[in-house]
Formats: sequence, structure tokens, C-alpha cells
Amino acid sequence: MVESRPVELSPDPVAQTLSGAEDSDSSHDDSGQKALVAEASPHSPPRHSRKSTFWTLSYKGSPEVPDGRFKELTNESVAEYPLGYPSLAAYQNSHPTHRVYRRFGTLRNRVILYRQWKLAKLEQDLFELDVADDKPSNKHRIQSLRMDQADNSSKRIELIEVIDKELKEYDELLEREQRSGLLQKPAKRHFRSLINYLWNRKPIVKSEIALLKRQDDFIMLSEQTESPIEHVIDALIYRFRIAWIRNLFSEKAQREKIDKTKDKYTYLTSTDRIRTSARIVASVLAIAVIGVPLYILAANNVCNRTRLTVLFISLAAFPAAIYTAARPKNLDLFAATATYCAVLSTFFVATSSLNLGQGGPNSFLNTYNGTLLP
Repeated sequence: MVESRPVELSPDPVAQTLSGAEDSDSSHDDSGQKALVAEASPHSPPRHSRKSTFWTLSYKGSPEVPDGRFKELTNESVAEYPLGYPSLAAYQNSHPTHRVYRRFGTLRNRVILYRQWKLAKLEQDLFELDVADDKPSNKHRIQSLRMDQADNSSKRIELIEVIDKELKEYDELLEREQRSGLLQKPAKRHFRSLINYLWNRKPIVKSEIALLKRQDDFIMLSEQTESPIEHVIDALIYRFRIAWIRNLFSEKAQREKIDKTKDKYTYLTSTDRIRTSARIVASVLAIAVIGVPLYILAANNVCNRTRLTVLFISLAAFPAAIYTAARPKNLDLFAATATYCAVLSTFFVATSSLNLGQGGPNSFLNTYNGTLLP
């Protein structure tokens, strides 16, 4: 960031106005500020131009610079790299969902088991050494660490140092395996996207693609937080291969990453745009789940039997709608369903012709049987 330096101005009101404008645009360099002061004249632009400049900066995110310093900025393209491991690395870097890699879980456990066996053997060696020194002539070795260390014929301290080194490596292996196990497995479509790219473009030789056969041993570095609605929208975009729809859900920077003349089967979608669309669908779904039952329950020409049917159907459909729009925890889902049930039940009693206080407990059953008129 370029630091703004104060410039002494004359007490002229026009110059003071320019000084206020200069202080507000502190991100420009000093040469531009001095030029503004030098060019101050009675014909300075009106104050509303600052507002239009503010809206331009807010909308475009960066100031419009006439020297074209931002025009040469580009995005990385997979086609820039030679076909092979360079292009494969660029492809996996082009989108967060492409970062799918082997976990090598079996190999990790083999190494852990080997270290575990070594530690078990060292543990047994230490135990046998302690038992061997458990006699009057060597009792001082197991009763005093200082005397045991001073005894040159004792191997206990050296053995403990070896055990400590092995334990550090063993603990590091366990921590690495724990972190690796916490990584999410890729969704089926994300794993198949990698396979499709390798099949269509053939960046590496066939014999080296054999490591991809273990599809249950892959992890994805990016976290998958998409809701079921986002998954459906992404699947629909993939199934209906309409150019303008795909362009609607992708950004220009993403389209520049893939050269369609060489790889026409690969496309990238914008996570933000899909998430925004999913929120719109979830909002419409929430309005429908709440508004439609309330509209039917408030209708005057609907009998109580129909109202009860709508009430039970709505209560059954609400948890499914919530789980479709998001992935709530069981407690949150239970609390939301209970609240929804209370709201609809209260509205049902308020809008129906039931009079539980006067009709007694049998009035509800009579209403359900259709004997009580609406």
C-alpha cells in the first residue's frame, strides 16, 4: 500500500475541497496527489463526481486506471502446460473439487504396524534387562538412574534413548494417520471427473494410471459442504449440456482455465453461483412449506377433514424439506419440526370451527369423522 503524504494547501476554498478529495483517495500514489493540487482551478469537477467514482470503485472492485496496468493480468490455463504430468497438475489445481489424491491407507498402516512391532520388541528388551538386574549385585541399576548411568556396563540408558526416538516417530505416524483419516472422501462425480479427464486427454501413460483403480482409497483436500440442493443443481448442469446455462454458472476466469478446442468435455462451475442458486431454491421451498398449508387452513370453503389431512401431510413433508435444503443435526431437525408442528396446530385450532372447550373430548374425533360441519 502506498502511504499518503500530507500536502500543504492554500486557504483557497477550492483547494480545500480538493484537499478533502485527496484525503479520501489515499490509495493513489504521491505523484497523482501532487498533480491534483497543481491542476486545481475554478473549473474543478463538481462534488457529485466523487460519488460516481465511489460507485465505480464499489461495483468494479478496483479503480479504473488509464495506463492499462491491469489489462495484462490473466488466469492460469491448463492448455499452457505440456500434455503430461504438467497439464495434469494444472488440471487438479484448476478447481477445488479436482484435488483428489490417493491416501495409501494400507501402506500407512503397514508402516505403523512395523513401528509398533519395533517398539514392542524394545519394550521386551527393557523388561528382560530389568529382570536380569533384579539381583543383589545389580540392584542399584534399577533403583537409581544416576548410578545406572554411571555404570558403564549397563545398557539401560542407551536402550531408553532408542525407545524415545522410536516413540517420537511412532507418535508422528499416528498423528499423520489421524489427520489423513479426517479428510473427506470425494463424491462419486468428483472422482469420476478425474477419471474422465485422464481417459479423454490421456496425459500420462496407461501403466501409471493403475494407481487410480482403488477408488475407495482416495481423499479430497477441499472440504465438501454442499447441500443436497447444490448437488442437484450441479448434476443438472452436467446432465443438460446447454452452453448458456453452463456459462451462467461459471465465471470468466474459470472458462479461461480450460481450452475447449482441446478439452471439450471439461467444464468448471462457480461454487458461489451454485450456492446462491441453492439459497434461492431453499427460500422458495421454505415459503412453500409454510405458506401453502397456512393458505389451505385459512380457507373458508375447506372442511375440517381436509384441513387435518393437510396438517399431517405438511408435518411429514417439513423434515424432508429441511433435510433437502440443508444438512441439519438430529437435534436441530427435531427442534425445527416441533416448532413447525406447534405453529400449524395453533393455526389449525384458531381457524377451524372446533370448540374444544365446549364440545368435550369427543368433538375432535367427531370432526375427524366428518360429523362436525366446517
